[in-house]
Amino acid sequence: MLKNLLILIAKSSMAIQSTVILLAGLLTSTASFAFVHPGIINTTSSLRAVKAKVAAGEQPWKSAFERLQHDPTGSLTYQPQADWSVIDCGPRDGTPPNPACAVERKDARAAYSQALLWMMTGNQTYAKNAVNIMNAWANTLKQGHTNSNRALQAAWTGAMWPKAAEIIRATYSGWSNSDIDKFKTMLSTQYIASINSQDTRCYFGNWLATISEAKMNIAIFSDNQSMYNEALQRWRQELPAYIYLSQDGDMPKTVADCPKLHTTAQRENYWSGQKQGTFFNGQIQETCRDLEHSAYGLAAFIDMAEIARIQGTDLYKEGRQRLIAAMEFNAPLDSAHPVIPDGLCSNKISRLGGFTGTLFIGYNHYARQEKLSLPNTTRWMKSTDLSSPGRFHYAWETLTHGGL
Repeated sequence: MLKNLLILIAKSSMAIQSTVILLAGLLTSTASFAFVHPGIINTTSSLRAVKAKVAAGEQPWKSAFERLQHDPTGSLTYQPQADWSVIDCGPRDGTPPNPACAVERKDARAAYSQALLWMMTGNQTYAKNAVNIMNAWANTLKQGHTNSNRALQAAWTGAMWPKAAEIIRATYSGWSNSDIDKFKTMLSTQYIASINSQDTRCYFGNWLATISEAKMNIAIFSDNQSMYNEALQRWRQELPAYIYLSQDGDMPKTVADCPKLHTTAQRENYWSGQKQGTFFNGQIQETCRDLEHSAYGLAAFIDMAEIARIQGTDLYKEGRQRLIAAMEFNAPLDSAHPVIPDGLCSNKISRLGGFTGTLFIGYNHYARQEKLSLPNTTRWMKSTDLSSPGRFHYAWETLTHGGL
């Protein structure tokens, strides 16, 4: 009945036909399906392939694995510091500074590091360590996250925890069902609740992207299809507002539900003061802020495309033009002496940490799998530290996606 009605309406006009196509796409995106587990960035087969590369001493996997082994989060004697029932995080990890914020991020990364080492070595101590870390936080964190950075902190760690949890639940029998359920409850009550407690509609794009990734990852681990569909919808709305294409016109697209981005001045301010008519193809909303924050957002969008691919949705295809444009435009700026296009960011680029630790997943897909030409990103790859551990919500990309 619904299908026939849509067909009849579609015949009335081209405008309505476009609307019907959109509705049909939404209906398809919300169809019921079974999640792939493990299916957050890594699968069992991809991790086995990496293990074989490491065992054969092939690069860049060998160096990335050694970096992981010697990283503090990869220690065989790692112990969590789950000493806080609430995580208070202001713009600089709390006001005054709160060590809980950095510790929570470190422990979440350590759980993922230990899970990867378990898969690479078969040493059960790593799996037990990962379980110990996740159980410690599930038993301690009771009041979520507070202060001005609460949603971002919850998103950073909320995106990382499920990456570890997916691997351990699927490959290690030592994590009890009751503890798994407790961990799921923590993710929904201490992380999703913290994310949803803050109105972030008009925040920097890296916030929006990371929040979307956290929701996607938690949805997959929890088999929550409605949350997964929400994450897909957010990706489709937020990516065009984060990466500018020339075809967008004189001004970038906006986050649809932000009430503060209607005027030209508001949009220019949101893009760190970049003036009307001088936007560049592939420019990121935070390029003129600094490249490190731009990396945070781009990494989350690429991560989600890879995760969705595993789950059967081709976001790589949907976002191909913008993602490649962003990589190709921004990668050359991340150098000691960048050639800055005239009119970009008042001819001054702030790198901070740059794109170190990311772009590998997107490059792996587009350059190696789709065989597309990304010359600027290729040159950047040859000049960067391929064993970098990454930051916040992304980690060990060279090891997991260095060239498979």
